[in-house]
Amino acid sequence: MPLPRRVVVITDDMAQRAILVDSIRSQGWSAECYDSIYAADNVMLFSSLDSIGILCIQELQSIPLKDLENFICSKSIIWLGVVLDVQAEWPSTAHIARLLDGVFSLPIDSSLLGELLANAYRKASIKKTIHNIDSIHVDGITLKSCMPEFKRIFRLVHRVSNSKAPVMILGESGTGKELIARAIHDQSSRCMGPFIAVNCGGFSNDLIQSELFGHEKGAFTGATSQQVGHIEAASGGTLFLDEIGDLNVNLQVNLLRFLESNSIQRLSSSQEIAVDVRIVSATHIDLDAAIERGSFRLDLLHRLNTVVIHLPPLRHRKADIELLANQVFENLSSRYPCRARGFHRDTIALMKSYHWPGNVREMLNRIKSAIVLSDSDLIMPDALGICNTLENSTPPSLNEARGAAERQLIINTLIKNDNNIARSAKEMGVSRVTFYRLAKKHNIIKGE
Repeated sequence: MPLPRRVVVITDDMAQRAILVDSIRSQGWSAECYDSIYAADNVMLFSSLDSIGILCIQELQSIPLKDLENFICSKSIIWLGVVLDVQAEWPSTAHIARLLDGVFSLPIDSSLLGELLANAYRKASIKKTIHNIDSIHVDGITLKSCMPEFKRIFRLVHRVSNSKAPVMILGESGTGKELIARAIHDQSSRCMGPFIAVNCGGFSNDLIQSELFGHEKGAFTGATSQQVGHIEAASGGTLFLDEIGDLNVNLQVNLLRFLESNSIQRLSSSQEIAVDVRIVSATHIDLDAAIERGSFRLDLLHRLNTVVIHLPPLRHRKADIELLANQVFENLSSRYPCRARGFHRDTIALMKSYHWPGNVREMLNRIKSAIVLSDSDLIMPDALGICNTLENSTPPSLNEARGAAERQLIINTLIKNDNNIARSAKEMGVSRVTFYRLAKKHNIIKGE
């Protein structure tokens, strides 16, 4: 639904109000008037008004700044300000003007007012669209949430996508940090460019500089040809630095230099290469503690965390468990042979009670395993291979723990080897007969 062409006017100056209302109505807009921000706040608190507002800056000088900031920032309205020419240079006027989306003086030309209102209306429409976002699209999947805090993350992804500002994504392992990074790239104007993901903890200290910055032929033993590094390869797109907290301290200096200059040098080259790349980084470690230990540079953190997105662990998203599980099932069941049509209600209850130490990644793997191995119309609780905390409040015995670990190992090995028993048995170091017997023992493979 489009926004109403309505303007909220807040001033106790009757003459100024009359001029504003006449000018606004002459542009085909309606006007709603209040004497003060406090009177307006009492009404707007219970309304869904999303449009444009005009404030008289002279009358705001006597209002506590905290009240003014709270009022302006808490409303989904684009605010304009009216200022007298003699007030334009006052320090207090400049500070208030920074809270607003535009300032003008009276009398104002009707065409200029019409342009101001049209621009403000476009901004208000975009603001409302972003406020109503409750999902993001990434890799052909629509991610949804019924939790307000996660919807705010979706809105933040849309808001920062077309900015070049570096984004830092924080969260435990398995919470979906790379998925959010990919969503930022996919929503941006760089979506047609490359998305290069680099695990900063996955390279040896000897190789990571070459991997990031590239090298010339003969730069070191084994460098038989020129190589473009990940940073250069990501030019025109997005570079995702996963587990940035594991990056070698010495290499952090080189990365900081690149972030400051937007250029790199390949190993054994003196040529500066300009690189246009958006940086998104992520880590599961406490970077403040890493800075205290001396394992991470404070100046690098300040370069990387212009925008920070905190991803909550799955155990704090209980309201999303069923929605997320059904999303995962729908996506995976279309890619793998699957007899099941969905989850048994006891399985959903079990997933809601489970603490998910591996977060979304663990849920994905357990549901994938259940889809591949389930032979019933609905996925039952035991297909997930997790302890039923609804029925078992006491810790498992040693034998039960060993059995659960053995069962999960067999399931994971089968998934890794595409359900090939021979390869799975070889990987586990047992005979094919023994592997088959263990799989039947744990009801992973049904007996003939």
